[in-house]
Amino acid sequence: MRSKKLVNFALALTASTVGIQPAFAIEKQVKCSSGTVIVDTGTSSARFVDPNTGNVTDVYGGNQKIIDAAPCKGGIITAFSGKGIYYSPSCLAIGRADSQGTEEIYGGSQKVVSMRAIGEEVEILFEQRGNYITRNCKEAGVHITD
Repeated sequence: MRSKKLVNFALALTASTVGIQPAFAIEKQVKCSSGTVIVDTGTSSARFVDPNTGNVTDVYGGNQKIIDAAPCKGGIITAFSGKGIYYSPSCLAIGRADSQGTEEIYGGSQKVVSMRAIGEEVEILFEQRGNYITRNCKEAGVHITD
């Protein structure tokens, strides 16, 4: 199963590089301080798994597709197809500002290509703006390269 996920990731990365939308989702697990969020990138599906009970809860019910997600200081940063980026400290309500402390940290016109956690920071790659680092999870961050 592991090699299948690696192949799917390589196919999706290659497809996104040449501007093709893959026909499948890539499951990504994001560790939060209160549990794990399972995000199916390329879809509108995200679920929270409580480590104590094993209960699974839907944490996103919107129409936009999830582009990427990354852990940030015990919470989660999630980028959506509508170009918004949200930070949820609880990991229980992603993509909905004012819901359980969730905040929109970017609402501009640039599309997010990918995000990755680097220690306590998150690197965000925008389609036309280059790379940015968020150090506090509450803003799109400091520009580091084009």
